[in-house]
Amino acid sequence: MPASSNGLDPYVPERGELGYDVLHYDLDLKYSINSNRLDGRARITIRPTDTLARVSFDLAGLRVAKATVGGRAARWQQRAEKVRVEPAASLPAGRTVDVEFRYQGTPGPTSSVWGPVGWEELTDGVLVASQPSGAVRRGSPATISPARRRRSGWR
Repeated sequence: MPASSNGLDPYVPERGELGYDVLHYDLDLKYSINSNRLDGRARITIRPTDTLARVSFDLAGLRVAKATVGGRAARWQQRAEKVRVEPAASLPAGRTVDVEFRYQGTPGPTSSVWGPVGWEELTDGVLVASQPSGAVRRGSPATISPARRRRSGWR
């Protein structure tokens, strides 16, 4: 899928981040069916395509408790459905780094042009689906673009 004139993915232009490529998502999730509570750790390996003073990720309905960049504490700010992380020093283009989040909350569906998507509570668990808009944004911090594939590991 070609990029739009502004460089964003035309399928979901309100999502994602253009300043880096995601190489890998490593997620450690603890979920309680009875309370619909999710506690998670996300380690996201990125490679900046430009020198970056900050990076942002999509995250809806869950609250970040801690963020690190390259194993060092980082300042972060969460507003609406974005988490912006400011490392101690700018991230140079081409150098791989891990961004890690600790987060928690009670996830639910997110609104999209297709209606509510991404999180459906069942009597014996939960169904997490509907890429690219709902699934990862409801279970972990992410940057979403169907045109940019990445590996992931879930526990």
